[in-house]
Amino acid sequence: MNRRELLEAIEWIRTLDHDMPVQTLSTFLFVSTHGPECDQKELTEYLGMTQSTASRNVSYLSKRHRHGAPGMGVLESVENPDDRRYKVLRLTDKGKKLAAWLDQLLEDKGKDKKTFEQKKQSLWGEEIHE
Repeated sequence: MNRRELLEAIEWIRTLDHDMPVQTLSTFLFVSTHGPECDQKELTEYLGMTQSTASRNVSYLSKRHRHGAPGMGVLESVENPDDRRYKVLRLTDKGKKLAAWLDQLLEDKGKDKKTFEQKKQSLWGEEIHE
């Protein structure tokens, strides 16, 4: 993949949520590539973020955002039985679909906006955040 393809992929992901911070995208990509479960402590160490930053990003990707607003619903977190200060993270069914969809987009060498819109609609049916 070259830089242009990477930029296109990032911009396509951002159409799902235009306000998504890059750290949130990195959080989703980490969990989706280190699954089926990973520890939030691993996430903080790998991405070099603080515990509070990781929690904020996980909240954004979970069913409910930290301010009570609907989240993206692509991650879930449960208490780590070995260390209650940390969470075990895993993709929801929606998150697994998003990860598979991203893989398909990245493998598709004939990308164009029309094809992307069709694929996006077939996955989500409507925007994540209305």
